[in-house]
Amino acid sequence: TVTATVASTTAGVTLDAGDNIALNAGGLVSANTSVTLLAGITADSGDGGSITDGNGATNNIAAASLSATATGGIDIDVQIDTLTLASLTDGATAGTIDINDNGGDLSVVSVTTTAAADEVILTATGALRDGNGAASNVATEFLTLRAGSGIDLDTTSVVGFLTIREASVSGAGSIDISNVAAFTLGDGAGTEIVTANGDITVNGTGDITVNSVSAGGSGALVTLISAG
Repeated sequence: TVTATVASTTAGVTLDAGDNIALNAGGLVSANTSVTLLAGITADSGDGGSITDGNGATNNIAAASLSATATGGIDIDVQIDTLTLASLTDGATAGTIDINDNGGDLSVVSVTTTAAADEVILTATGALRDGNGAASNVATEFLTLRAGSGIDLDTTSVVGFLTIREASVSGAGSIDISNVAAFTLGDGAGTEIVTANGDITVNGTGDITVNSVSAGGSGALVTLISAG
């Protein structure tokens, strides 16, 4: 296990562990450019490979961009501009990617999982933005998206079917999701696909199952388009 307390540089930072990376209390991994985290990837010790948050709501990472790859789970608080890569590589055991960005808008390039029942949770104080054009930004089975000022992402499933458990915008801003696969909006537990003041647009190449969708604000529209 690599335990990171404080690492700061004007260049890039790479932490490469054979098992776990623990970002502990009092620590901040800071770089002007990129931070790369590898847990159980290049030299797997057999003891697992998770990237964990050990300091509560305080940021673990401050950088322009982040790449994080693990065999287990990823759970960190960050202040970044671009999420270049977040990936779980263990196709046999379900895990979770949970990234909370406190830096405003977050550009999402690629977030991928490999096992059935894997989950991705992305949170941004600003907007969650598409960082790669028409390619998929997120590939998983269960997905939660929370933003302050808008969501614009392309998604797909690793098992043929995606459940978007929640997609919510707390301030002024719209939701625009394009999905390649059949998928479900909400998990039936309440109002899960919701804006406070903005339109909701969802495009899918497969069937769309709708549990609860609510667009807030005067004149706000809900548009669902299915090619299934």
